[in-house]
Amino acid sequence: MITSFFQLLLALVLFQSSGSAKTYEINSFNTQISFSAKHFGVLNVRGKFTEFKGSIVINGDLVENVFVEINANTINTGNKNRDRSLKTDVFLNPEAYPIIRFQSTENKDKGEIKGILSIKDSSNIAILAYDTQREDKLLILSGDCSIKRDDFNLDFGTMDDLVSNEVKIEVSIRLTL
Repeated sequence: MITSFFQLLLALVLFQSSGSAKTYEINSFNTQISFSAKHFGVLNVRGKFTEFKGSIVINGDLVENVFVEINANTINTGNKNRDRSLKTDVFLNPEAYPIIRFQSTENKDKGEIKGILSIKDSSNIAILAYDTQREDKLLILSGDCSIKRDDFNLDFGTMDDLVSNEVKIEVSIRLTL
C-alpha cells in the first residue's frame, strides 16, 4: 500500500514537471499575419490582415495546438483599389465568408504545424514551417507556408493569369513567457 502511494506521488511529480504546456492568446498586438503573391510574374504584392484572434499551446519549443480566426474584411495591401477588389465575390467575399480559419491537426515535430485552412467555402491542409527564438522573457515564433489560390477557389476571373497561383503566408508571434 505504501509503495503504491509513493509510485502515485512520483508519477504525479513527473507528470507535472514534464507537462509544461501553456496556452497563449493570439491577437493583433503580439502577432502579424501577412501574405505575398507575384503580380505580372515579377512584382511582389504584399498585404496583411489587421484583425484576428485565437490561441496557441506551446510546450517548450514545440507548438502543440493552434487555432486562429481572421476577419477577412481587414485585408490591407496598402492600395485601396486592390483591397476593394480582394473583397469582392470574385476573391475573398468577406460579406458572405467573414472568417478565415486555421485549426492545427498534427503537431508532433518541432518546426512544423499541420492543419486545416478554411477560406471561403473551401478547406485544405496547410503546413506551416516555423522556428522559435528566445529572448529574455519572450518567445518569438516565425513561420511561413505556401498555398495555391485555386485550392481555395480564389481567382480573379478574367485577370486570373496576372497573379501567381502560389501565395506565401507569413506569421510572426511574440509571446511573453
